[in-house]
Amino acid sequence: LFHEEKTPSCKINDDYGSFYCFGCGAKGDIFSLYTELYNYTFYDAVKELAQRAGIQLKEEDNDYNDQQNNLFKILELSTKWFQENLKISSDCQKYLSRRLLSENTISAFRLGYSYNPKTTLYDYLKSHSFQDDEIIKSNVVKIDQNKKIKDFFYKRLIFPILNLQEKVVGFGGRVLDNSNPKYINSPESSFFKKRYLLYNLQLAKKTARQKKNLLICEGYMDVISLYQKGIKSVVA
Repeated sequence: LFHEEKTPSCKINDDYGSFYCFGCGAKGDIFSLYTELYNYTFYDAVKELAQRAGIQLKEEDNDYNDQQNNLFKILELSTKWFQENLKISSDCQKYLSRRLLSENTISAFRLGYSYNPKTTLYDYLKSHSFQDDEIIKSNVVKIDQNKKIKDFFYKRLIFPILNLQEKVVGFGGRVLDNSNPKYINSPESSFFKKRYLLYNLQLAKKTARQKKNLLICEGYMDVISLYQKGIKSVVA
């Protein structure tokens, strides 16, 4: 695990929940396995293992957590709405076809479209019983000059941006024509801070830790195209 070895040298003790490598002397438990082998922080290792085991971690400030959970629910529901819109948008299908993206790639990156002729995202979220203040805080809508709530992204190809815990925290949006600005991102917030995020890190982290390298690109489509071609440890 920790070095090149042609013969079995790592013993795992299920009774004690520990491991020991006779080849290099590495030892520890499941948490140190994640921190040393996969380069996780201890905090991230605990969260990852809890999620895998189906254990819900209890944190303080329940009111704050409830608010955050509602925001993440809105962002997740918005992502699904965008994805469904893409399926019925001929313009999006033509653009993605020109970019030679497969259905599997489109699904893996959860690409979407921010327009539906029958309803707005705001109305869709309201139909799921979310309050105005929650929807506004999620940054999927904005208040215009007439004090009306409108969708933040309009007729744009949508790139969901996920954190390391694979939760949607924001979006990037690209126009399909030659209008400007070509790209816009969700506004900065307590849960979406661009300087602390790398696009696709949630998918790239496993390969990056194994290969101990990470390719940083300029844009979303660069990442997606390379990922489709088999270069998995790529981010933007």
